[in-house]
Amino acid sequence: MTECFRLLVIEYHLVSAEYFLDYMTQYELDIFLGQLNYAYRPEYEQMRFLAYINVSLNMDRKKHPNFDAYDIVKFPWENEEQQNTAEPMTEEDYKRLDYTAKHLNIDWSKV
Repeated sequence: MTECFRLLVIEYHLVSAEYFLDYMTQYELDIFLGQLNYAYRPEYEQMRFLAYINVSLNMDRKKHPNFDAYDIVKFPWENEEQQNTAEPMTEEDYKRLDYTAKHLNIDWSKV
């Protein structure tokens, strides 16, 4: 519990000490702890960009033509975003959707 207090109240300043000690429920605590990596996301992105600028100024672009800021460090939320991206629909998917729509009498021009 002291580790949670340190993270939420002292380090990240997400809630007040009074709220944490007197009012916060277990449900809220789980939500806050699950989302901690998003608390300083913009600052992390900014630091990565500044590191990229510093590195790229002293780098030979001929040896590393495809180097970008994402090569410096990968953050946990980028892996989640890659997993959440949907694959493009195939022709088979379109046919299955069209077949289902015909049986449900859906007119695609009105959608």
